[in-house]
Amino acid sequence: MPMPSDPYATRYTLIQRAHDLDNEEAWNTLWSHYQHFICSIARRMGVKEYDLGDVQSATMVTLSKSIKRFDPEKGKFRHWFSRIITVSALRHFRALKRQERLSDKIHQYHSYIESYSLPEVEQQIQDEWHHYLRRIALDRIKKLHRGHAYEVLCMDLAGATTREIHTALQIEISTIYTLRKRIKRTLKRELTHIQTELEL
Repeated sequence: MPMPSDPYATRYTLIQRAHDLDNEEAWNTLWSHYQHFICSIARRMGVKEYDLGDVQSATMVTLSKSIKRFDPEKGKFRHWFSRIITVSALRHFRALKRQERLSDKIHQYHSYIESYSLPEVEQQIQDEWHHYLRRIALDRIKKLHRGHAYEVLCMDLAGATTREIHTALQIEISTIYTLRKRIKRTLKRELTHIQTELEL
């Protein structure tokens, strides 16, 4: 039995508390943690921006009906939850098919569901999860840092050279090196914190 201070135990306790559908605190926490991840997966599948809210709602309804079936010994929560998101998106496309006859889209994502266990599809989910965590970290850093530090980080992550950053921001190259080193430490620290909060 993990000690209560174990981050994994704390996070898994959240899932256990969510077994009680009347536990608003647990469900609000799940929603705050994963609402943007739902959008990330749904967008990757081709759901339009104006339909994301419907897919989010459908996903949470399905989660509420199936959360007791999650078994942490069989894999991470995000992989299991990604299947629920994917199924919700598939149902969304089926509804569109009834309205607009989008048979090609349905066939495409029916195949996606059937091939979910393939390593390359699991890697897609893993990649999207890492992008999702980085977006959260960048949002937090943007609120915490003033001046050019955040801009240097974004340009650096986009692959810009030191000279290109210098030209675009009109700051000394030595300052760029200092800011880059400091802000990357901040990014690493934020990613660690976020993983502690969200990894299941």
